[in-house]
Amino acid sequence: MTSDITELHEKYQKELSGQAMLLLFNYLNICTDAEPTALLPIRVMVDGHERSLEEVAEIYRPDDFHFYVVPRDDKHLKFIIIGVMRAHPEFSCAIKCIDKKENITDHDPSQPLAEGCTKFIELSIPKVDKDRRDVLLNLVDTLYEQKKKQMEKVDLRFTPKNAALCQNKSPEDANEAQDSFKKIHDRNFRMIDKQKKDKIEKIEEAYRRYLRENAEQEAQRQEIEAAHNRNAGMSMNMFDGDE
Repeated sequence: MTSDITELHEKYQKELSGQAMLLLFNYLNICTDAEPTALLPIRVMVDGHERSLEEVAEIYRPDDFHFYVVPRDDKHLKFIIIGVMRAHPEFSCAIKCIDKKENITDHDPSQPLAEGCTKFIELSIPKVDKDRRDVLLNLVDTLYEQKKKQMEKVDLRFTPKNAALCQNKSPEDANEAQDSFKKIHDRNFRMIDKQKKDKIEKIEEAYRRYLRENAEQEAQRQEIEAAHNRNAGMSMNMFDGDE
């Protein structure tokens, strides 16, 4: 292809892929588990300056549903919580303490911190029950439609430019340019389709996990209740025998 068409296609690709990457970033912030990338948009105001979370704290991921955030300076703790709540109001925050033996306890702000203990923030990701599932699926669809419209606007701007450049080219160059343009279009639109599909599957898996856990808890409750009833029945039989 000629240099003018190549340059146009590079700009077209850059704008479409930029929108696709924004959608991916938005989807990463829809948390069904402790996804480290979800912490990227958190900004913390320290001494009048905006900092990233990693600049003011060490971050650990003890399991799939929690983050441990250890401030590099205790005086930044409340500012970190403010930053977290602005970016992720759905997270639960709890201040904890860990001692030298790695025992973790709740921190009582009315009591002095024990020697050798370190304060940190435990961030909990909410489980995906039916209500949260519905909210997240609706958000996924809304974000997708917004980005798709943006990409369609990009397409509308570049399509006539591509057609105009093709008019002055040989049939071979024009066909190659049209094919290249279509491939860029299809590749990026397939990308956001896949992102949406993958995110929906992740939400549905989180919901299925929630249902499994609830079913297991209910089964355990029923088993304990049945055992209690059996024991109560045996006790009654013993009393009847005494009579």
